[in-house]
Amino acid sequence: MLERLRQVAFLVKDLEEGKELYRRHLGMETCHSENLTNYGLLNAVLPAGAGTFIELLQPTSEESAAARYLERRGEAPYMLIFETSEYDRLIPNLKSMGVRLSEEPATDDYRHAFIHPSSANGAFLEIIEVTGGENPWPPAGPGLADLGAQAANQADTPDGGVGL
Repeated sequence: MLERLRQVAFLVKDLEEGKELYRRHLGMETCHSENLTNYGLLNAVLPAGAGTFIELLQPTSEESAAARYLERRGEAPYMLIFETSEYDRLIPNLKSMGVRLSEEPATDDYRHAFIHPSSANGAFLEIIEVTGGENPWPPAGPGLADLGAQAANQADTPDGGVGL
C-alpha cells in the first residue's frame, strides 16, 4: 500500500546552519522553504535524488510538539514521509487496526495523515497521496515541476547534477 519513502524530516536547532551543512557537505540546495505556522515550524526542503527529499525543520515555538521532541532527543531524524496511491484503502485499514492517526485537511494537490509515534515504534510517520496537478511532490514546493526538469537535464552532466 505504500509506494515509497519520499521524504525524511530532521529537526534542527538552527535552520540556516542545517541548510549550510547539507549544501557544503553534500551539495544539496534548498528547493522550497516556508513558515509552517500551524505546526510551529520553519522548514527547508532539499532534493536528495531519485525523487526523495530531505526536510529540515526548526521549531518556532517552545510549546510545539517538535520543540519538545528536539529538547528530549536533540537534532535527529523526526519524521518519515511515505507516498501512497491507495489512501482510501490504507487509512481505513490503519484505523480498523487501532492505529493512532490524524488526518489533515486535503489541499488541491494532496491529502495526508500523520501516524502517532505510539503506533509506530516511536517514529512519527506521514502518509501522503498526491491527488492532482503537475507537481509530482507538492510538499517540496510549488516550483518542483520546474526543478525536476532542470535536474533531469543536469543528471547526465559530468558533475553529476542532482536528479529528482
